[in-house]
Amino acid sequence: SHDEGHNHSSPEELSNFRTYLPAIFSFVMLIAGIAIDYFDAFPFFKGWIRIVWYTVAYIPVGFPVIREGWNSILKGDFFTEFFLMSIATLGAFAIGEYPEGVAVMLFYAVGELFQNAAVNRAKRNIKALLDVRPNEALVYRD
Repeated sequence: SHDEGHNHSSPEELSNFRTYLPAIFSFVMLIAGIAIDYFDAFPFFKGWIRIVWYTVAYIPVGFPVIREGWNSILKGDFFTEFFLMSIATLGAFAIGEYPEGVAVMLFYAVGELFQNAAVNRAKRNIKALLDVRPNEALVYRD
């Protein structure tokens, strides 16, 4: 007898954690960057160092979205949410609003993670309900 869905195995939890790791990394980098900007903590945090910092924060959440947008363009579908998010955030980078570019992509990526988690939970619940149904039924006539 297997009790699927009732035992929270560590590999499952580990894979869940790995799913959120890029978003967590980007969030920490973003918050640190904003704090350094705001408190003017490090005088060297200007120019290229600042651009590289926010680019490193952007890549874990931005790259998958940009890749997905690019793939949809290759299939002939231009105006997907992935392509539009890529344009918006890269545009923010282009005008020098690096924290905003990272933040927008981070919030989008986190929203996608939550949506996927909700869909997976709903699928598991539906599967559990289907497992409850009996395999055979007795029919009495007259």
